[in-house]
Amino acid sequence: MYSVTLEHVSQVYPNGIKGLSDINLHIKSGDFVFLLGQNGSGKSTLLSLLTKELNPSEGRICFGKQDITNMKRKEIPFYRRKIGIIKEDGMLLNERTVYENIELAMLATGKGGSKLKEKVLSSLGMVGMRNKADAYPNEISGGEKSRVALARAIINNPCILIADEPTSGLDNDASWDIMNLLDEINRHKVTIIMATHEKNLVNIMKKRVVTLYNGRIIGDVKHGKYGDLI
Repeated sequence: MYSVTLEHVSQVYPNGIKGLSDINLHIKSGDFVFLLGQNGSGKSTLLSLLTKELNPSEGRICFGKQDITNMKRKEIPFYRRKIGIIKEDGMLLNERTVYENIELAMLATGKGGSKLKEKVLSSLGMVGMRNKADAYPNEISGGEKSRVALARAIINNPCILIADEPTSGLDNDASWDIMNLLDEINRHKVTIIMATHEKNLVNIMKKRVVTLYNGRIIGDVKHGKYGDLI
């Protein structure tokens, strides 16, 4: 199992803007953590450090016992096989079917083989999208696209799922569908780290809440609500 630890992590962009300032954070294996904060607070910067889109300007980041602070570029694809990533826009390929979008995620890791179709359909079945396997992204709703993005993120059995605003733009019912799926995945010991602005979701879920402001952590509450800072 893998924990995540950030020690005195800072991120300064080339234009001089500080994304994070002296962040210390430990996320245990199996945690469900909401990252809260206004735009520009540092949520996306923190997630980008964990997905290795960025290297920190200062500090140390560990994934389990592995130091990923300044990981070599050739090592990053192997690291990302251990994590699932969901972006706000879903990142689905419009020229590929739902099935093909999931299939590509497996093929990219070299996990083809005779059971490929079975695994793809099983992943789609977990999010209730097996009946849309042959559809294209422009033929399904926003909520369904989010389900497909989730299926793609879990197809390789990640130990940590990193989600950046996965319910953005969805109606209330679709948002709760995604949250219920994430909660079920978390019950299977997958760590969830999710950035969000959705107050109602946070308040009802009562998970760990980490609040950022101006690149710093100003709150960390075990079973928190939106706005809890102690």
